[in-house]
Amino acid sequence: MKLSVQDFAEIVGALRGEGNNLGAHEKRRAVRMEVNSKLVVGVLNDGVIGRKYSVLTRDISLAGIGLLQSIALQQKQEFVLSLPRQHGKPPLFFVTVVMHCRPLADGLYGLGCEFVRQAPPEMGQKLIQDESNEHARIRNSVLA
Repeated sequence: MKLSVQDFAEIVGALRGEGNNLGAHEKRRAVRMEVNSKLVVGVLNDGVIGRKYSVLTRDISLAGIGLLQSIALQQKQEFVLSLPRQHGKPPLFFVTVVMHCRPLADGLYGLGCEFVRQAPPEMGQKLIQDESNEHARIRNSVLA
């Protein structure tokens, strides 16, 4: 699956923010834009979101995304990720598959991932809702 050019432009604009430099790797199937941002992903187990955690983006293309994270995932493992868009538009949610996972340093892995399909709205809402619930739980435990 590939992102539409318009969605790609909105996502890159939202992820890179102001002042970040862009770079492209020319020997890839799809041109990659360097972006550095924090995202939340949810690992899929039998089509249901299991473990959720934050990742850092490395780059993005029309066909996939490069991530940095502290958790190793197996090749072909699917997960859901939320990609922000500009101008206050709601995020897009995608089911994504791990193409490779390589150790970079102690506790740091580089993943190359490919977009598979747009996630169903209820799956995206669960990713957001659970994240909001977790923030509320932490806030309440700190203030209590």
